Amino acid sequence: RRAADPEQPGLRAFAVRLATEHFTEVPVGQEDLGLVRAFSVFRSINSNWRYVADPEGREYIAPAMESAELMAGDCDDHAVLMAACIEAVGGRVRLVRTTGHIYPELYVGGDKELERAAFLVRRVLFRDEVGDKPLYHHTDADGAHWLNLDYTRDHPGGELMDERILGILVLGKAKARS
Repeated sequence: RRAADPEQPGLRAFAVRLATEHFTEVPVGQEDLGLVRAFSVFRSINSNWRYVADPEGREYIAPAMESAELMAGDCDDHAVLMAACIEAVGGRVRLVRTTGHIYPELYVGGDKELERAAFLVRRVLFRDEVGDKPLYHHTDADGAHWLNLDYTRDHPGGELMDERILGILVLGKAKARS
């Protein structure tokens, strides 16, 4: 949890820069602004991320600011950075663990909000990457939808590497509300 703390020195400024790097000319209503900011963070990180494995025999989880400076690491480093940046600009994120992998998911809300997020991803912001491909997400026990933000995909809601969830870590504000 400490690695994903959105209040690390310098992280908020980094996150704001990423949140305003893409889609600034897209006309969206106030109700969609949070999603658009989160999707800008996703595009900024994923288009620059480079995979670097942990030292052999060791699991190292880098603090978000370290990963921000390097824009490199393994799946848990990416997940921590994505989560911290999105939370630093007002979003809600959780980390999902599968066999040998971890990835972030963005909270989008109920069915109506999921439809709106799908429209933004498919028809407005990631139209070239997605087309009519399905968007992958999970629905929690309260009926809330969480959209996949894995580094292995070029758009939010990309195909899951493994559908079997072994654990979920709910972070920051998401913990208080989920």
